[in-house]
Amino acid sequence: MLTSPDDATTISYHMLASGPVPRWTAAHSGPRPWTATFSCNTPRELPHALLAPLTLLPSHPLTDTDPLKDLAEDLYNAGWKRTAYGTRTVYLSADRLCILAHTPHEEAAWQIATQTPRSDGSERWNLSLSHDAPPQLARSVIRTLVRGEPVMRRLREIPRPLRQYAVIAPLAEFRGPRKPPEPPAPPPSPSR
Repeated sequence: MLTSPDDATTISYHMLASGPVPRWTAAHSGPRPWTATFSCNTPRELPHALLAPLTLLPSHPLTDTDPLKDLAEDLYNAGWKRTAYGTRTVYLSADRLCILAHTPHEEAAWQIATQTPRSDGSERWNLSLSHDAPPQLARSVIRTLVRGEPVMRRLREIPRPLRQYAVIAPLAEFRGPRKPPEPPAPPPSPSR
């Protein structure tokens, strides 16, 4: 467990967590308490995206900014489709495997979850941020989620039922240095 210098924010990592028990939990106990939880199979880039801005938060987090307004263009460019149901806004990823839901007045205002078809559910993951979580945290997590850059994984880290949804390519840099090309053969010498 990590604790901030003012003892207001804690970050816990539960290595042996399984099932619905969160693997990562961040919590703030100040005047506007908030929590963030990440289930076991959540891609590691997302909890890291939450940790990065924690040290940069002002003492009074901004509450009037809406990360979805700031990120609407990024979500659109990544092919996410938007739907609104009253105060609930839902985005569906282009591959239809991930849902981002924002309901500002519910306790778990931010919900991101996978919905993998034809799986037993053990590969699914979800994360949530409470309604008082600073918008900078939600923005950082969402930006990481929709970025187009590939992530590095060993093949064994991708559950077998999910490999059909991944674009898997070997990284040439990890195979070792390339051999230099053979020099061209010298031209034949003129004969007399």
